[in-house]
Amino acid sequence: MFLFPVERLCDPSGYHDGMRSLRPVITNRLSRAALETRCASAVRKGITLREARAERVFVRRQAQNFGVRAYEPQAFRSRLKRKDTADTLFVLGSGSSIRSLTAEQFEEMRSQFSVGINNWGIHPFVADFYALESVPWVGDGKDFSRALGLLSRNDILAARPPLMVLRPSSERHLPELKDLAPAILERVFFYGRIAPSTRRLENLQADIAGVLPGLVSQHDGVFLDSGASVIRMIGVAISLGLSRVVLTGVDLNNSDYFWENNKDYELSTIRYAPENNQRGYWSSKSPSTPHETMRADNRPFPVTDVICALSECLLADHGLRVYASTPESALSELLPVFSWGGKVSI
Repeated sequence: MFLFPVERLCDPSGYHDGMRSLRPVITNRLSRAALETRCASAVRKGITLREARAERVFVRRQAQNFGVRAYEPQAFRSRLKRKDTADTLFVLGSGSSIRSLTAEQFEEMRSQFSVGINNWGIHPFVADFYALESVPWVGDGKDFSRALGLLSRNDILAARPPLMVLRPSSERHLPELKDLAPAILERVFFYGRIAPSTRRLENLQADIAGVLPGLVSQHDGVFLDSGASVIRMIGVAISLGLSRVVLTGVDLNNSDYFWENNKDYELSTIRYAPENNQRGYWSSKSPSTPHETMRADNRPFPVTDVICALSECLLADHGLRVYASTPESALSELLPVFSWGGKVSI
């Protein structure tokens, strides 16, 4: 048996935004090495699920503080447009490959469920729901305000899509929510996140497989994460009972967004025009620079490692298959590429 000291402190993984964590403090290299052994897998599972319980309590408390709902699958799905035959969630990122989507492909997405991530509100396609998060230490700290402002379009307001928001770390954050109209605030759902306890890639898939059943069955609204919204939205697809996820506009091999250098978007005339903060934040000016989530500088694992491990577990244990939307995505080397037009992809 391995014994580790436990304290309540900010998560040492580095990407949590002030959440009070129950993760053990690894005081020296020996204890971390012991935690990463195969026979300590049950300890890692216990740590992760214990944190998930704490996160679930925190999400509910923050939802009550802000006068919104904590995510619960049935309540959330009841606010989605009814689509009895839909089995797919299209996760809509801002990658430059969005420019290549055809009208027929958007029609196919319209027949299924879709979630617009962060700045998706600038795109004319109205998603079934939206997912936003506030990262105040990046850029000027106003990305959340801009993303929220983009949802004030008449067509989006008329559609009344639910809005998933990563729970704030304190009551001082997200003051913008206090100013939302009651009709919009009623459709806001807070959710939480949890990272695997391991920091070794060779443990990752088995550890995810170990915690997923408990996470799905016992902790509504707490989703697996490694510092990327797209990973958390895969968890939403599981909770909604869907069988396919298509990561669309999740290119990762470049840092260019579809609304940049695009004649269809006169950013100077858009009141809540988004900004690409990752180039300056990572001291790079080249669009060919990989997306910042491909780095593990301030997150447990690069996003590709987690998506790959998670997709293997989901297919084997939950019958859910994850796809890349285009062969141009970095994910196409790890995932099957989705076949548009109703064809069956394997």
